[in-house]
Amino acid sequence: MVVLISEQISPVRCRIRGVLQEAGYQVEETHDPPAVLRQLGHPRIGLVVIGSVGKEALDSIALLRLVHAQYRDIPVLLFAADSSEELAI
Repeated sequence: MVVLISEQISPVRCRIRGVLQEAGYQVEETHDPPAVLRQLGHPRIGLVVIGSVGKEALDSIALLRLVHAQYRDIPVLLFAADSSEELAI
């Protein structure tokens, strides 16, 4: 299975990639939310991990909703390094 990581902070993205690769997963990564939607058109993606993707028109929650709406069969893991209880889902 290929895991797609979307995280704008490079050290965080690299750490997640390393952990997943050590666990035996193939990993693709991007920091660009529109690229996530483009890459999900490839059938080999089996999981999406979304972190901080910015505060532009497409933030992490908006990206999660788009992925879920268009690709309901692909699980999505959302994490936030900087968060609060008010934002907890």
